[in-house]
Amino acid sequence: MKNACNLQLSTEAHSQHCRILREKVDHHSNGYDMSVLASAVQLTPLSYNLGAKVEHFYLNGVHGLASELIAAHLNIPVEIIQRLIWFGSVYMCPIVPAPPRNAPSAADPEQLAKILVWREAGIKKHGKNPCLQNPQRMLEDLHVEGGAFFRVHLHPKRFPVAYDPTIDWSARIVHHVQHFVVVNKPPGLQVPPTVDNVRESVCAKVEEALGLGYGSLAPGHRLDTGTEGLVILTKTAEFARWFHAIMKNKGDHVRKTYRALTARPPLVAPLVNFMLENQREAGEISHSAVFDEPVPGSVRAEMHVLKVESVKLTSDTALMWGGSAYESEILLITGRTHQVRAQLAHIGYPLLGDDLYSALYERTLSTHARGGSRMQDVEGDISGTGVSSSREDHLGPSEVASGAVENPALGKDWCRLIQSDQLQAIGLQAAKLEVLQSGLMGEAPVVFDAGPPWWRS
Repeated sequence: MKNACNLQLSTEAHSQHCRILREKVDHHSNGYDMSVLASAVQLTPLSYNLGAKVEHFYLNGVHGLASELIAAHLNIPVEIIQRLIWFGSVYMCPIVPAPPRNAPSAADPEQLAKILVWREAGIKKHGKNPCLQNPQRMLEDLHVEGGAFFRVHLHPKRFPVAYDPTIDWSARIVHHVQHFVVVNKPPGLQVPPTVDNVRESVCAKVEEALGLGYGSLAPGHRLDTGTEGLVILTKTAEFARWFHAIMKNKGDHVRKTYRALTARPPLVAPLVNFMLENQREAGEISHSAVFDEPVPGSVRAEMHVLKVESVKLTSDTALMWGGSAYESEILLITGRTHQVRAQLAHIGYPLLGDDLYSALYERTLSTHARGGSRMQDVEGDISGTGVSSSREDHLGPSEVASGAVENPALGKDWCRLIQSDQLQAIGLQAAKLEVLQSGLMGEAPVVFDAGPPWWRS
């Protein structure tokens, strides 16, 4: 396979694409709503995210540009496929991946037999190199010779904040040196690329601001999409190894301070709980469950509320949450998934804007009112999936028989509305980062400060 063209689309080029799409969508009919597909890849995202829709298929004995082959197979305008390639929503490999051992019993036996034949033919031609059996993200339109397995994410997850004209990304870069970048992330944007979108992430926007190529930066640690604040992006493998090593013992080497916004003031005191991270049943959003005492599989979660003060909110924020609120300064001792959000909600102080943990708090109150216990409420969740996991990222060729995969729009009652809007800002800022070990970041202590939080007047 060889590169055929580079799809670094400019705004002007994208506008031309949109005009072409509007002209062509009415001429394709395959069960898809073409206007929805066109809106999924338009430059200015919709104000909401479409449910994931993924196609898996193998094209045998074909030759030509991947975009044209995919478009013909799905009966979709080639301009939409080209735009999906630009987003990083298309994956390809020359050898059909092996069907999982637990392939659905409902899969068509004849289709599965074809998959095995195509797989053996691919191995005979290309060898058993595992890299050729795992779909790889395409960022350029490629020429296909002989056949290929494709995974196409038709509804990439979008992040409108990436196009906010009031955000000056150059001004948000707190520190930039040879090995790393420190950036003050705005709320509403994910730090790393998603499985279906490499263009709308903190890494991508900082690369753009610094004139760096795609893939030049990688996240040094995580920060929730709705959270504002300091993020370390690594530039070299040497620094990534060093930083990850000190983060493993962050209690000794790294100190993180957060600002949290609540409607009522929590007590100034240490807070110790126990957490089951990454809990999710079918129809739920991944979350952390908090307990006052250890439960099987739980980990210790500790943070200190250092001070609390009443703050005046900006006019826009006041329209959402009222004119004033309470801002807490919190020193994180352990670093658990959603720790500040989950612990404060557990004791009755959910963050403003945090619909997920507000709903969990309300669900806990309801459970107690019915005479149940919190442990009963999460029974069966202990082996939950990870926050960063994505069902469509793990689907294999057994789905070829059924074609498209689409996430259900409905979820459990307690989180159904939250699922439709997971990009909103929450009252949480990663305010200060202190590195207490000398090394590739300089002589200790190395201190970075995010400045005032977005909600403060």
